[in-house]
Formats: sequence, structure tokens, C-alpha cells
Amino acid sequence: MNKLIYDVINILIIHIIIMNMNIDYDSNLSVLTFVHNYNHPLSNSLNQLTNLSILIFGCAFNQPLSNSLNQLVNLSILLFGGYFNQPLSNSLNQLTNLSELTFGHYFNQSLSNSLEQLINLSVLTFGYYFNQSLS
Repeated sequence: MNKLIYDVINILIIHIIIMNMNIDYDSNLSVLTFVHNYNHPLSNSLNQLTNLSILIFGCAFNQPLSNSLNQLVNLSILLFGGYFNQPLSNSLNQLTNLSELTFGHYFNQSLSNSLEQLINLSVLTFGYYFNQSLS
């Protein structure tokens, strides 16, 4: 089976499982995209996806991250949809391989020291309504 078909099947399986909030298996999935209207708490539902390199949230996602991303140590690209507007606190601290971070239009939260651990970050994009200090 070619890699694209394998990834698409995995994305469909993950979508079905996430909708039931019951991810409990190891996966070689590298890209996960949430549907446009997905807006449910993540809790520990992503913990087994340690090979994930790209995570894209749909437009409607606006849930606290807490420690839900802690196990995604291989994540390199993280994109939040337009409505995401939650405090980051230390939710990104374990993402030291992250190179690209994009926030949607409505993100307007203080960054304080929430990006300090992102030592490989090379692209940081904010949406239209971001109006916080970068220092």
C-alpha cells in the first residue's frame, strides 16, 4: 500500500476514534488534521501519537491545551484554526522540535514565557486580532 493511501486511512481512523475520544494505540501517523467544526477537549487523546510531525486544528477548535500535547515530541508544525483563543501557559514546553507555529485570526493571549522552550522555532505567525507584547 502506498504511503499516501496509508496516511489517509490512518487519518480517517484517527478521526473516527477522536470523535469517540478513545485513542489508545500506537501509531505511525505523521499528519493529523481535525475537521473544520471539531471542538472537543483533547485530554490525553493524542498521547500515543508520538510520531506525529504535523498537527492542524480546524477553524472551530477552541479548547484548553493543558498537557494534551506533551507526548508529541516529534511535532514540527502546529497550526491552530481561526477561533482558537486559549492561554498557552506551559502547554507547548515539550515541543522542542517545533519549527512552525501558526495561530488563527482570533488568537489574542499573552505569550509570557510560553514559547521559551521552542528552541527550533523558525516560523511564528499570528492572526489579525493578535495584540499582545512579544517581549
